[in-house]
Amino acid sequence: MVTWKAISTSWSRYRSGMINGLPIKQTTDNSSLIAHVKRVALEYMQLHSFAGHDQTHTLRVYELCRLIGEKEKADPLILEPAALLHDVGRSFEGVDHAEKSAELAKKLLRECSFPADRIPEVQYAIRMHRFSRGAEPNTLEAKILQDADRIDISGAIGVAMTFAYGGSKNTELYDKDDPLAKNRKLDDTKYVLDHFQTKLFRLPDTMHTRTAKQLIRKRSIYLKSFFNQFLEEIGAETKA
Repeated sequence: MVTWKAISTSWSRYRSGMINGLPIKQTTDNSSLIAHVKRVALEYMQLHSFAGHDQTHTLRVYELCRLIGEKEKADPLILEPAALLHDVGRSFEGVDHAEKSAELAKKLLRECSFPADRIPEVQYAIRMHRFSRGAEPNTLEAKILQDADRIDISGAIGVAMTFAYGGSKNTELYDKDDPLAKNRKLDDTKYVLDHFQTKLFRLPDTMHTRTAKQLIRKRSIYLKSFFNQFLEEIGAETKA
Protein backbone atom coordinates (compact mmCIF):
# COMPACT_ATOMS: atom_id res chain seq x y z
CA MET A 1 0.00 0.00 0.00
CA VAL A 2 1.45 3.36 -1.03
CA THR A 3 1.20 6.07 1.60
CA TRP A 4 1.62 9.81 1.59
CA LYS A 5 4.69 9.34 3.77
CA ALA A 6 6.27 7.19 1.07
CA ILE A 7 5.44 9.80 -1.56
CA SER A 8 6.99 12.52 0.55
CA THR A 9 10.17 10.49 0.98
CA SER A 10 10.46 9.58 -2.68
CA TRP A 11 10.04 13.22 -3.67
CA SER A 12 12.70 14.61 -1.36
CA ARG A 13 15.07 14.69 -4.33
CA TYR A 14 12.55 16.73 -6.28
CA ARG A 15 12.15 19.28 -3.53
CA SER A 16 15.92 19.66 -3.36
CA GLY A 17 15.78 20.79 -6.98
CA MET A 18 17.16 17.66 -8.67
CA ILE A 19 15.70 14.80 -10.73
CA ASN A 20 18.02 11.94 -11.71
CA GLY A 21 20.94 14.18 -10.80
CA LEU A 22 19.84 16.95 -13.17
CA PRO A 23 18.85 20.46 -12.09
CA ILE A 24 15.23 21.52 -12.59
CA LYS A 25 14.72 24.73 -14.53
CA GLN A 26 11.59 26.72 -13.73
CA THR A 27 10.12 28.27 -16.87
CA THR A 28 6.87 29.58 -18.30
CA ASP A 29 7.64 28.41 -21.86
CA ASN A 30 5.03 25.78 -22.77
CA SER A 31 7.36 23.26 -24.42
CA SER A 32 9.89 23.52 -21.59
CA LEU A 33 7.12 23.34 -19.00
CA ILE A 34 5.71 20.15 -20.55
CA ALA A 35 9.22 18.69 -20.71
CA HIS A 36 9.56 19.48 -17.01
CA VAL A 37 6.25 17.74 -16.23
CA LYS A 38 7.42 14.76 -18.29
CA ARG A 39 10.58 14.38 -16.24
CA VAL A 40 8.62 14.61 -13.01
CA ALA A 41 5.98 12.12 -14.18
CA LEU A 42 8.51 9.52 -15.33
CA GLU A 43 10.51 9.89 -12.13
CA TYR A 44 7.33 9.29 -10.17
CA MET A 45 6.24 6.32 -12.29
CA GLN A 46 9.63 4.66 -11.82
CA LEU A 47 8.84 4.52 -8.12
CA HIS A 48 5.08 3.89 -8.27
CA SER A 49 3.65 1.68 -11.02
CA PHE A 50 1.43 -1.38 -11.20
CA ALA A 51 1.13 -4.47 -13.45
CA GLY A 52 1.77 -3.07 -16.92
CA HIS A 53 0.61 0.45 -16.09
CA ASP A 54 4.17 1.70 -15.79
CA GLN A 55 6.26 4.43 -17.37
CA THR A 56 6.24 2.66 -20.75
CA HIS A 57 2.43 2.78 -20.82
CA THR A 58 2.60 6.45 -19.81
CA LEU A 59 5.00 7.22 -22.65
CA ARG A 60 2.92 5.37 -25.23
CA VAL A 61 -0.26 7.18 -24.18
CA TYR A 62 1.66 10.46 -24.21
CA GLU A 63 2.88 9.90 -27.77
CA LEU A 64 -0.58 8.82 -28.92
CA CYS A 65 -2.03 11.98 -27.37
CA ARG A 66 0.53 14.12 -29.15
CA LEU A 67 -0.30 12.45 -32.48
CA ILE A 68 -4.06 12.63 -32.06
CA GLY A 69 -3.92 16.07 -30.45
CA GLU A 70 -2.01 17.58 -33.36
CA LYS A 71 -4.49 16.23 -35.90
CA GLU A 72 -7.55 17.16 -33.84
CA LYS A 73 -6.24 20.62 -32.82
CA ALA A 74 -6.19 20.04 -29.06
CA ASP A 75 -4.47 22.23 -26.47
CA PRO A 76 -1.10 20.56 -25.71
CA LEU A 77 -0.75 22.42 -22.40
CA ILE A 78 -3.80 20.52 -21.14
CA LEU A 79 -3.54 17.26 -23.06
CA GLU A 80 0.12 16.37 -22.65
CA PRO A 81 0.40 16.86 -18.86
CA ALA A 82 -2.86 14.91 -18.47
CA ALA A 83 -1.40 12.04 -20.49
CA LEU A 84 1.81 12.06 -18.48
CA LEU A 85 0.01 12.04 -15.13
CA HIS A 86 -3.11 10.00 -15.90
CA ASP A 87 -1.92 6.86 -14.07
CA VAL A 88 0.20 8.23 -11.22
CA GLY A 89 -2.42 6.93 -8.78
CA ARG A 90 -2.36 3.35 -10.10
CA SER A 91 -0.27 1.94 -7.26
CA PHE A 92 -2.83 2.88 -4.59
CA GLU A 93 -5.01 -0.06 -3.52
CA GLY A 94 -8.75 0.13 -2.97
CA VAL A 95 -9.33 3.55 -4.54
CA ASP A 96 -10.51 4.92 -7.88
CA HIS A 97 -7.13 5.31 -9.59
CA ALA A 98 -8.41 8.08 -11.88
CA GLU A 99 -9.52 10.17 -8.91
CA LYS A 100 -6.27 9.48 -7.07
CA SER A 101 -4.26 10.34 -10.18
CA ALA A 102 -6.11 13.65 -10.53
CA GLU A 103 -5.44 14.41 -6.87
CA LEU A 104 -1.73 13.65 -7.21
CA ALA A 105 -1.53 15.53 -10.51
CA LYS A 106 -2.59 18.74 -8.76
CA LYS A 107 0.21 18.33 -6.23
CA LEU A 108 2.86 17.48 -8.82
CA LEU A 109 1.84 20.23 -11.23
CA ARG A 110 2.03 22.82 -8.47
CA GLU A 111 5.56 21.65 -7.73
CA CYS A 112 6.33 22.19 -11.43
CA SER A 113 5.06 25.79 -11.23
CA PHE A 114 2.32 24.85 -13.70
CA PRO A 115 -0.26 27.60 -14.35
CA ALA A 116 -2.79 27.23 -11.54
CA ASP A 117 -5.77 28.17 -13.73
CA ARG A 118 -5.05 25.24 -16.11
CA ILE A 119 -4.72 22.53 -13.46
CA PRO A 120 -8.50 21.85 -13.15
CA GLU A 121 -8.66 21.17 -16.90
CA VAL A 122 -5.81 18.69 -16.65
CA GLN A 123 -7.48 17.03 -13.65
CA TYR A 124 -10.77 16.77 -15.52
CA ALA A 125 -9.16 14.91 -18.42
CA ILE A 126 -7.45 12.54 -15.98
CA ARG A 127 -10.67 11.84 -14.08
CA MET A 128 -12.54 11.02 -17.28
CA HIS A 129 -10.07 8.57 -18.80
CA ARG A 130 -11.12 5.48 -16.83
CA PHE A 131 -13.17 2.93 -18.82
CA SER A 132 -15.15 1.56 -15.89
CA ARG A 133 -16.36 5.05 -14.98
CA GLY A 134 -18.53 4.92 -18.11
CA ALA A 135 -18.44 8.71 -18.35
CA GLU A 136 -18.71 10.78 -21.50
CA PRO A 137 -16.07 13.58 -21.51
CA ASN A 138 -17.10 17.01 -22.74
CA THR A 139 -13.71 18.54 -23.56
CA LEU A 140 -11.57 17.67 -26.58
CA GLU A 141 -8.52 16.98 -24.43
CA ALA A 142 -10.43 14.57 -22.17
CA LYS A 143 -11.81 12.77 -25.22
CA ILE A 144 -8.35 12.37 -26.72
CA LEU A 145 -6.80 11.08 -23.49
CA GLN A 146 -9.62 8.56 -23.17
CA ASP A 147 -9.08 7.49 -26.79
CA ALA A 148 -5.29 7.20 -26.42
CA ASP A 149 -5.46 5.20 -23.20
CA ARG A 150 -7.88 2.75 -24.80
CA ILE A 151 -5.86 2.42 -27.99
CA ASP A 152 -2.83 1.44 -25.92
CA ILE A 153 -4.68 -1.42 -24.24
CA SER A 154 -5.70 -2.79 -27.63
CA GLY A 155 -3.61 -4.95 -29.95
CA ALA A 156 -0.53 -6.91 -28.89
CA ILE A 157 0.31 -4.52 -26.08
CA GLY A 158 -3.24 -4.79 -24.79
CA VAL A 159 -2.91 -8.56 -24.66
CA ALA A 160 0.36 -8.28 -22.72
CA MET A 161 -1.07 -5.76 -20.28
CA THR A 162 -4.22 -7.80 -19.75
CA PHE A 163 -2.33 -10.95 -18.80
CA ALA A 164 0.20 -8.99 -16.74
CA TYR A 165 -2.64 -7.48 -14.71
CA GLY A 166 -4.39 -10.82 -14.39
CA GLY A 167 -1.19 -12.42 -13.13
CA SER A 168 -0.75 -9.70 -10.53
CA LYS A 169 -4.23 -10.56 -9.21
CA ASN A 170 -3.67 -14.33 -9.41
CA THR A 171 -6.55 -14.57 -11.90
CA GLU A 172 -7.15 -17.83 -13.82
CA LEU A 173 -6.51 -17.67 -17.57
CA TYR A 174 -9.98 -18.97 -18.47
CA ASP A 175 -12.89 -21.06 -17.27
CA LYS A 176 -12.03 -24.59 -18.41
CA ASP A 177 -15.70 -25.65 -18.39
CA ASP A 178 -17.10 -22.59 -20.18
CA PRO A 179 -14.32 -20.38 -21.64
CA LEU A 180 -16.75 -18.27 -23.71
CA ALA A 181 -19.24 -17.80 -20.86
CA LYS A 182 -22.14 -19.33 -22.77
CA ASN A 183 -23.84 -20.51 -19.60
CA ARG A 184 -22.50 -18.12 -17.01
CA LYS A 185 -21.99 -14.42 -16.44
CA LEU A 186 -18.72 -12.93 -17.71
CA ASP A 187 -16.34 -12.24 -14.82
CA ASP A 188 -12.96 -10.74 -15.63
CA THR A 189 -12.06 -10.59 -11.94
CA LYS A 190 -11.92 -14.38 -12.04
CA TYR A 191 -10.90 -15.20 -15.63
CA VAL A 192 -8.47 -13.18 -17.75
CA LEU A 193 -10.01 -14.30 -21.03
CA ASP A 194 -13.35 -12.80 -20.01
CA HIS A 195 -11.73 -9.36 -20.12
CA PHE A 196 -11.63 -9.53 -23.91
CA GLN A 197 -15.41 -9.63 -24.02
CA THR A 198 -16.13 -7.34 -21.06
CA LYS A 199 -13.82 -4.58 -22.26
CA LEU A 200 -11.23 -5.04 -25.03
CA PHE A 201 -13.61 -5.91 -27.87
CA ARG A 202 -15.79 -2.93 -26.95
CA LEU A 203 -13.04 -0.32 -27.20
CA PRO A 204 -13.34 0.57 -30.92
CA ASP A 205 -16.96 1.63 -30.40
CA THR A 206 -15.94 4.04 -27.64
CA MET A 207 -13.54 6.16 -29.72
CA HIS A 208 -14.39 9.86 -29.91
CA THR A 209 -12.06 11.22 -32.57
CA ARG A 210 -11.69 10.28 -36.22
CA THR A 211 -7.94 9.87 -35.80
CA ALA A 212 -8.40 7.43 -32.91
CA LYS A 213 -10.93 5.38 -34.87
CA GLN A 214 -8.34 4.95 -37.61
CA LEU A 215 -5.54 4.05 -35.20
CA ILE A 216 -7.45 1.39 -33.28
CA ARG A 217 -8.74 -0.49 -36.32
CA LYS A 218 -5.59 -2.55 -36.99
CA ARG A 219 -5.09 -3.32 -33.31
CA SER A 220 -8.66 -4.53 -32.98
CA ILE A 221 -8.16 -6.98 -35.86
CA TYR A 222 -5.08 -8.40 -34.14
CA LEU A 223 -6.90 -8.65 -30.82
CA LYS A 224 -9.61 -10.83 -32.31
CA SER A 225 -7.01 -12.91 -34.15
CA PHE A 226 -5.21 -13.61 -30.86
CA PHE A 227 -8.47 -14.45 -29.12
CA ASN A 228 -9.43 -16.92 -31.85
CA GLN A 229 -6.00 -18.55 -31.77
CA PHE A 230 -6.26 -18.86 -27.99
CA LEU A 231 -9.66 -20.54 -28.32
CA GLU A 232 -8.31 -22.92 -30.95
CA GLU A 233 -5.41 -23.96 -28.73
CA ILE A 234 -7.66 -24.73 -25.77
CA GLY A 235 -10.12 -26.64 -27.97
CA ALA A 236 -13.01 -24.16 -27.90
CA GLU A 237 -14.96 -24.09 -31.17
CA THR A 238 -16.86 -20.80 -31.24
CA LYS A 239 -14.83 -17.81 -32.40
CA ALA A 240 -15.21 -14.07 -31.97
